[in-house]
Amino acid sequence: MRLSFLALIFLASVSATFSQTLLKPRLWIESADGTVMLRWTFPNDNPLPKEGFTVLRKKHGSLVQFQPIATVKLSLESMINSPERDTLSRLIGILSNQNSSTSEKVSLGLTLNLLLFSKPNIFFPALGLQYIDTSARLANNYDYSIAVGNEPIVTVENFLPSASQTITPPEQFTAKPVNYGSRLSWKITGSSARGIAGWKVYRRDETNGVFHAVNRQVLALFFDEGYPASYLFEDDNLINGKQYEYSVTAYTVFGRESERSQPVQLIPNANAPLMPPSVVAALAAADSVLISWATSADKRIRGFHVYRGLPRKPPVRLTDKQLSEKAKQYTDRPRAIPSPTVAYSLTSLDSAGNESERSFEHSVPVPDNMPPDAPQFFVAQGERGRIILSWSRSQAIDIEGYQIGRSLKAGGEYSLITGVIIDSLFADSVPASSGKTAFWYKLRAVDLHGNRSNWTAATLGKIPDIIAPPAPAISSIKNGDRLITLEWQAIL
Repeated sequence: MRLSFLALIFLASVSATFSQTLLKPRLWIESADGTVMLRWTFPNDNPLPKEGFTVLRKKHGSLVQFQPIATVKLSLESMINSPERDTLSRLIGILSNQNSSTSEKVSLGLTLNLLLFSKPNIFFPALGLQYIDTSARLANNYDYSIAVGNEPIVTVENFLPSASQTITPPEQFTAKPVNYGSRLSWKITGSSARGIAGWKVYRRDETNGVFHAVNRQVLALFFDEGYPASYLFEDDNLINGKQYEYSVTAYTVFGRESERSQPVQLIPNANAPLMPPSVVAALAAADSVLISWATSADKRIRGFHVYRGLPRKPPVRLTDKQLSEKAKQYTDRPRAIPSPTVAYSLTSLDSAGNESERSFEHSVPVPDNMPPDAPQFFVAQGERGRIILSWSRSQAIDIEGYQIGRSLKAGGEYSLITGVIIDSLFADSVPASSGKTAFWYKLRAVDLHGNRSNWTAATLGKIPDIIAPPAPAISSIKNGDRLITLEWQAIL
């Protein structure tokens, strides 16, 4: 069997902060013996579109437009005997509820993403996020696109089914001993682009012994390339003074596993650096995040500090004073944060005030169900063949962009004429064939968490009449005594 793999291409650009997160739809393609398999992630504000996903294909370089080859929809038939079926059914019920807010859908969409990468061979097909193309030819290069309705959400170009690429094991794998445990890390940059869903950690307790998997099937639930981490995996309850050996593999979105990395050895010891808390968890509620952690086995700990991080930015300490060594929870209320997700980590302190390295970061959606303020100074100005709309930018730091609605009447029904745009200027081109020269417009703001402001008051835009009238037609000419009389038809 020959296997090939091609990674994702992101959607068109949005705000810089938002596009750096792991939230936009992405598409991966793999071929085996001429059969092409596509798997993709969904738009977080519309995870389960009623119309399903349309798969489009064309030959690379062809002037022919994309042609639809299939429509894929949600189906739980493949999960009849799966223990996750009930959980998935409840999530789908909430997402399908018309009363569910956009923020709730975005948050649950992130939860569905976690499920996707934990067991890709189960959840991608069940959620209608997989298509197998059996008509592709080995010798042809193809462009593939996934669309919702008439709107493409992600595209991959120039995929060759006959190409071959192996999965490389993780690089820069290191293991650090701690008191009664170990902390492992490896390079994860570029993992999403290569279609890596997660990793497996292996350990052997005796020299030349057998490696056994330490973690669950896929270790990827809370990894985000945007959050720098001191380590990626913690293994506790080891025996001090005993030698252990670790290795790690990569696991793709198509369920394939790489070879194991080169093994590394360590010996836990009591003189190791102070241990940070383990099993850090964060639960997002309506307007707050509850961070909790497990009691550490390190008896030197006398307190904790809590940190909050954003993608590609250093974490900020939230606790002015250290928490008690008996503390197991902390509540944070983040507001107006320029990112759909935040990550939390902790450090331990001893009696002398020495601080450990930070724990593994746990990322969660930012709890935000407050809509932004409506934009101000919304103005429409007509030009030849178009109407220029402008407004003042919102001062909120978590604004993703703006949406524009248009109607023929001030109090009529408004139809969206844009997606989310990041500029504060938009030109609405109106063809002359429409026969209309006056339109009403409304504007609203959209933040990074899917909340939408109220519409602005309607503003009228008129295309100026700068087209010259037709020339009059002379109907008669009469000659008289040194006088010529012209007659023409009146233009109505």
